[in-house]
Amino acid sequence: MKNKKHSIVLSGYFGFGNVGDEAVLAAMVQALAGEMPGVQIVILSNRPQETKDTFAAYRVEAVNRWNFREVSKAIKKSNLVISGGGSLLQDVTGKKSIIYYTAIINMAKRYNRPVMIYAQGIGPLLTSFSRKKTQKAMAQAKAITLRDQFSQELLALLKVDLQKVQQTADPVFVWQPPEVETPPLMSGKKRLVVCLRPWQNLNTSAIARALNAAEQAGWQVIFLPFQAPGDEEIAKEVAEKMENNPQVLEALTPAEAWSILGRADFVFGMRLHSLIIAAVQGIPFAAISYDPKVTAFAEEAEQPKVAEAENIDAEELTQKLALALSQKNAAQAKLKEKKSAWQTAAQKNAEIAKELFLATGGLYDKEINNV
Repeated sequence: MKNKKHSIVLSGYFGFGNVGDEAVLAAMVQALAGEMPGVQIVILSNRPQETKDTFAAYRVEAVNRWNFREVSKAIKKSNLVISGGGSLLQDVTGKKSIIYYTAIINMAKRYNRPVMIYAQGIGPLLTSFSRKKTQKAMAQAKAITLRDQFSQELLALLKVDLQKVQQTADPVFVWQPPEVETPPLMSGKKRLVVCLRPWQNLNTSAIARALNAAEQAGWQVIFLPFQAPGDEEIAKEVAEKMENNPQVLEALTPAEAWSILGRADFVFGMRLHSLIIAAVQGIPFAAISYDPKVTAFAEEAEQPKVAEAENIDAEELTQKLALALSQKNAAQAKLKEKKSAWQTAAQKNAEIAKELFLATGGLYDKEINNV
C-alpha cells in the first residue's frame, strides 16, 4: 500500500510569473494540503523546477506543461485532475487557451480520471468553437466550482448540468501567505497602490491625470506591477506622465504583493487579484474593468468600477476616483462584512476536491500511515 501512488494533478496558468495566478496556485496547494495532509500534488508548470522549489515544503512534483508525454504519465498515475483556478476557459486572448486546457481535460477523460473545475471564472467565449469546446469539457467534469455569478449564467446558456455546479469563491480568499520582507514604501501620506496591466487603447494620460488629482488631495501613489515586463512598462508610462515622482516597484512574489497591498489605504487596479488580495485584507478599492470578471467582482464586493479599460474619459475618471477615495471608510466596512462568507466559500473548493479524491480510493500520507 505504501508504494502505491495517490496523487492530484493541478492544471492552470502556472509558472509564467503572473502574481495573481501564482497566488492562486499557492492558495490551492495550501488548501488541498490542509484538507489532505501530505497528499501528493503534481503541478503542470511552464517552469517546473522553479515551481517545485517554490513549494518544496509541500513536497510537490512539477511537470513541464508542454511535454505531453510527461503530462500524460502524470495524469495516468493520478486519482484526480483539477483544472483551475483563474480564467482558463476564455478566448479573449485567442483560441490557444481553450485548446490547451480542454486538451488536458480530454486526456483525463481518456484515462478515466475524474476532473474538477476548481473556482474558475468562465469566459468570455466569443466564438462558437470556444463555446462548443467549453460545453464538452464541462460535461466531462465531475464537479464544477465557479468564482462568480457571471460564469454560472454563462454555463446555464451552454446548457451545462447545473446540479454539479456550485458558486464558491476564489482560492486566494483562504490563502495564508508567509510573512516576508518587502521593499520600503514611501511614507507620510495615505498610500494609493495602483495595479495596471497592458490593454489595447488604454488611455494612460487619463489615468495619470486622475492620479495627479489624487496626489494633490494628499495621496501617495505607488505602482505595483503583477507581471513583468508588461505591467512594469505600463506603470512607468503612466508615472512619466504624472507631475510628481510616484514610487514604481518591480514585479514581486505573491507573498510580497500581498504584504504591499495590505499596507495600502486604497487600491486602484485592473488586475483581478490585486482587488481580491486587497478585499480579503479589508482594503477598499476602485476598479478599471478590462474583462467581465473584474466587473463581476467589483459588483460582488460593492466597490466602485470607475472605468472600462477601452473607454476611459479623463475628467470622468478623475471625478469617479476622487469620489471613491472620499468614500473609502464606507467601502471598507462592506468588505469586512463579506470576508467570512468569502472564506467559507473558498474553502469549499478544497472540501469538494477531497470528496472526489477519496471517492477514487485515493489516500494521503495521514491515512497511509494508519493502514
